[in-house]
Amino acid sequence: MGRPTELVTVETSHVVGVEDLTRRTLTYSSSSPDALGDNVEAMLRDVREHLASFSGNGVVAETIVSTAQIVKR
Repeated sequence: MGRPTELVTVETSHVVGVEDLTRRTLTYSSSSPDALGDNVEAMLRDVREHLASFSGNGVVAETIVSTAQIVKR
């Protein structure tokens, strides 16, 4: 079994359109079109409305942090 030797973190920031971010919710299993059925449009409308309060000119600043632990034997 290995032992952790290093933690690597990468952070990126960019802007994403509210509509793109809203539609991204359909990629999660719990909010996929198959799971939502006839409620897809209602869910998208709700998410879009909630994101609007965080947006400026239809975009939201998004920061993604990815972390990996390096393990050596």
